[in-house]
Amino acid sequence: MNKNRYALVVFCIALLSLFSSLSADQKWNEFILELRAGDILHVGDSCWIVPHDTTFIITDSIPFFVQKDTMNTTEFYDIVKSEAYKSNFTKQLFNLAFKKGKENRNPLYRLEKSEFKFYPYKNKIIRNIYIENIPIFQSYTDTDIKIIQWAKKTADKLHINTRKRFIRDILLFKEGELLDPALIAENEKILYELPFINEVYFKIYHCYNEPEYVDVVVITKDKFPLGVNPGISSMDSYHLEIYDLNIVGLGHKVSASVAYDGKNKEKFSLQEALYKLYFIGNTFISGKLFYSNQEHEERYGFLFHRDFIPPKINIAGGVGLESVNTSYTYGPVDSTLTENPLEYLKGDLCVGVAEPLRIFNKSSSDYLVELIRFTHYDYYKYPSIGSLFNSLFDDKTELLLSLNHQRSKYYRSNLIYDFGEIEYIPYGHLIEIVGGVEYPVLYDERYYAGIRFSQGNFIFERALYYYLQFGLGSYFEKLLLGDFDEGVFSLNAHFFTKHYKIGNYGLRNFIEFDYIKGLNQPDYRYIDLHNMQDIRGFNDTKVRGGQRLVINFESVAYTPWDLVGFRFALFGFFDIGFIGKANSNIFTDKSYVGFGAGVRMRNENLVFKTVQLQITYYPDIDGKDKISISLSGKPNLNLPGFGVKCPEIIKFE
Repeated sequence: MNKNRYALVVFCIALLSLFSSLSADQKWNEFILELRAGDILHVGDSCWIVPHDTTFIITDSIPFFVQKDTMNTTEFYDIVKSEAYKSNFTKQLFNLAFKKGKENRNPLYRLEKSEFKFYPYKNKIIRNIYIENIPIFQSYTDTDIKIIQWAKKTADKLHINTRKRFIRDILLFKEGELLDPALIAENEKILYELPFINEVYFKIYHCYNEPEYVDVVVITKDKFPLGVNPGISSMDSYHLEIYDLNIVGLGHKVSASVAYDGKNKEKFSLQEALYKLYFIGNTFISGKLFYSNQEHEERYGFLFHRDFIPPKINIAGGVGLESVNTSYTYGPVDSTLTENPLEYLKGDLCVGVAEPLRIFNKSSSDYLVELIRFTHYDYYKYPSIGSLFNSLFDDKTELLLSLNHQRSKYYRSNLIYDFGEIEYIPYGHLIEIVGGVEYPVLYDERYYAGIRFSQGNFIFERALYYYLQFGLGSYFEKLLLGDFDEGVFSLNAHFFTKHYKIGNYGLRNFIEFDYIKGLNQPDYRYIDLHNMQDIRGFNDTKVRGGQRLVINFESVAYTPWDLVGFRFALFGFFDIGFIGKANSNIFTDKSYVGFGAGVRMRNENLVFKTVQLQITYYPDIDGKDKISISLSGKPNLNLPGFGVKCPEIIKFE
């Protein structure tokens, strides 16, 4: 066992070296810019107006961005039209004077480092901050039928814009401070990631006769906050979620989900209920009250937390309390599963501090983050199967400490997981070292040690993006001595290709790789393929083992189709999963395959989740072929990023 442990440690060091070498290649990447006449190229503190169409090559070691202002003509036309149509005379005059050209409905793919466009204003003094709202449906085109025009106008009248006070409370900068491009970019990202915000623009304007000052205008456009999310898995099983993501513009969310299952005695059930505050005042604290009752597991409680946003928010953490009523499923890999009732109360407290790490470079974005976490479990109903389980469900307190090295920045891009909305692609790394001790009430304490490393960036001249993460952690009977006890090794990878343009269609390919292995896990602990995202639509807890490998392939075609504001994407996928004993060759274990295709539909002015219709074929499930058709709301996807979280053990699940 010692040899295996040392081999894993050597393997982890080799992975660290590989990731570091990949990261080192990112310093001097080249951008090939296709510039059109009238574009403004900002390089450092200078800018040039492009006199004619040309191609320009520049390295990203120099801060730059291209100001195209492609929206200005359309926005100007729509604003003037809306004002002119208020009276019949000005309407006729407008129709004589203006003619709108055909609009390209297919959004352009773009990629830029998020802070570059603010570099021309670096260290300028912020004189004033203005906040403006754009109506959800700002324009009503002539091609819209009357019922659609009426619906848009009615929605605008019923909708209450996000309150300016809420926006101002979550700004990371104030009047009189020096403008920091990285901080402005981070603030823009925070607003973009609010689920009820559709568009965000941070406009910076020089002040007349005061060149050292700038005014900042924050422009936001909401999504219509009311929505429903239907899900149909079979003719006698479906659910419906109803939600308001922005109650009267306050930044509060309320949602409820009801399920129907014709096979159960109680056919209707409340699956989820949630009340969430995205930010409480200007504290950057988020909070939620929640209830969940899914897959025979009932949970309810509260959670308040605050994330790190260095250099402004350097103290973070959270506090929560949760009651869980579930069942513990027991059975060695080759035996029948038995379910036993399990109820417990979990209390959680975490706090940490971030410090800039600028030993060699004062402008570095590296941070050293230290955290401490206390978690207490109070079991009041649990299986009575023997002394082994009595120790497993003994009341206990866990103390975990973590030391993190974080380097995190973002690209602004689109047409990755969404249909044209701005998306933030993380690049950088995070190293987390975790140590702690578990104090049971009746049994001896044991120690925990673990390490996680994650890294991501573009490679091969931005033809491929990678995000890699590995983790190794285990309990020990003595402090850093002895063999692994309930140890876990995990390796995850996400890849996507650049955006290919084929006529009016865009194409992108995705690959995901997820491997987990138990190290000296007891017989009663195992993993399975119950997660329907492992092999899409497949859910079978009887497929169990000590290690698991899942590989997902997906190709997405972004179409130019537009139906009443809804955009469409076609996709095809292939999923394969292997699961078996921990000491076997994973590729010789039994495999499970699913492949299929589908269509996704999304209106970015609405908070509805992406609607997904999917058909999946399973060629060999228990010796039989199977076809599954599902209609559901697809949750918004994001890459994990390099944000620092409260320390936790690497879970075997």
